[in-house]
Amino acid sequence: MKPLNKLPEIMNRIQNAEKLCIFGLGVLVQETHRQMQGILGRKPDFYCDNDRDKWGREFNGKLCVSPAQLAEYQDRVCVIIAVKQYESVWTQLMQLGLKNLIVANFDRGYHVRNFFQPEGILAHPAQSAYGQLKGRWAFVTGSSRGIGQRIAVELSKLGCNLILHGRKLSHLELSESLCRGQGVEVELFEAELEDLKAVDRMLESILALPNRVEIVVNNAAVSPAYPDGVWSVSTEEVQRIFSINTFTPVRVIQTLVPPMVAGGFGRVLNVTTHIQFRPHEMIYTMSKAALDSYSREMVAFLNKIDLPDFSLTSVDPGWVKTDAGGPEAKYDVETIVPGILLGIILGPEFHGHCFNAQDFKHLSVAAAVDKAKRHLQDYGFGEWI
Repeated sequence: MKPLNKLPEIMNRIQNAEKLCIFGLGVLVQETHRQMQGILGRKPDFYCDNDRDKWGREFNGKLCVSPAQLAEYQDRVCVIIAVKQYESVWTQLMQLGLKNLIVANFDRGYHVRNFFQPEGILAHPAQSAYGQLKGRWAFVTGSSRGIGQRIAVELSKLGCNLILHGRKLSHLELSESLCRGQGVEVELFEAELEDLKAVDRMLESILALPNRVEIVVNNAAVSPAYPDGVWSVSTEEVQRIFSINTFTPVRVIQTLVPPMVAGGFGRVLNVTTHIQFRPHEMIYTMSKAALDSYSREMVAFLNKIDLPDFSLTSVDPGWVKTDAGGPEAKYDVETIVPGILLGIILGPEFHGHCFNAQDFKHLSVAAAVDKAKRHLQDYGFGEWI
């Protein structure tokens, strides 16, 4: 990183840009942006942020636009990234085709220290993986809220087009809006996953789409409570839970993976859990253990096929505050990023790997990739399925 006074070309680019945008509207937006305006000698023309609730609102008298709207300016805008963990935002904006990017560097008190261009990110080993994902179609089950919604949005930030599944199409409105805000295409499908015939109909419709699915995320699952004790659980309830948690992912893989194999590229991510080793979660843990067993068999089978760019991985998001996890859960849903996506980003080198998303919380994507690669053989940072 070079100090501002040694990079006059950065100041020239800022001053000569047709439009100036500041990306990032944190809690100290007024103070930090007042500092930047004093240093830069000009006010931004607009702001941008990944928070959908801020889109269309004014801050300091300037409008906040979505990343998709920002991308329309391309070379006509200079974007100053004003967030501390800038790497993922830098990559996101690069994927949208924006090149005139500058990072504002802050100290611990959020005082602006200087401005720089982290050129190293462009040469980072993970960069090729980002490029491989852009424009590919990803199918995410249970993407109307919680973990599934976060996975879908993060994939859209990497440039993936999304096929979103929910129980009802109306449940997917927010997820669709968040993903479209990143400038990608979105398709919606509804199905009750306990009805395997409905699952098959949905998959047939997905196969009929003009674009092949190349990324699959089996996220949807249910974990019911048993207030009357395990003796009261009916066979029908066991079958319902297995249909959603186990049989549906199996159907999805068996239907969508063969075209991936034929096409030469594919990523499959199964969301699992380590609570299968704990008592008192009977049917849920049984269903997840069965899915893990199926995943191991699929990994072994796929190892026999020459697939240079394919991976099947699983990930444990941890005990997260969602409708399923409940308000007493240990982690906020934001902590699953970027670990939840590593199996998709890293690809064949980690085929057959199981990631623990919480091992990578609060890291940038680039730092998480580095950590995963450094600990490939360390079972404390991911293990084999």
